Amino acid sequence: MPKLNPKAYIKRHDETVKQNQKKLAVVMEIDKPNIPKSGRKTKKQKEVEDRMKDQAAFLLFLKKEEENKPSS
Repeated sequence: MPKLNPKAYIKRHDETVKQNQKKLAVVMEIDKPNIPKSGRKTKKQKEVEDRMKDQAAFLLFLKKEEENKPSS
């Protein structure tokens, strides 16, 4: 292996790092689970959606209460 000047060494190192990241990205893409676009929802997804609906309803209730407060 020939000796490289510092700039060439850094450039070569950066190129190898980029190549390794590309390889890793391909491997990670293969291992990524397929998320279903439709169909049954998991229990956790249902719970999260229910909490979000409850939270939205509560925020609407608070907004209405604030609107009614000054008129009373």
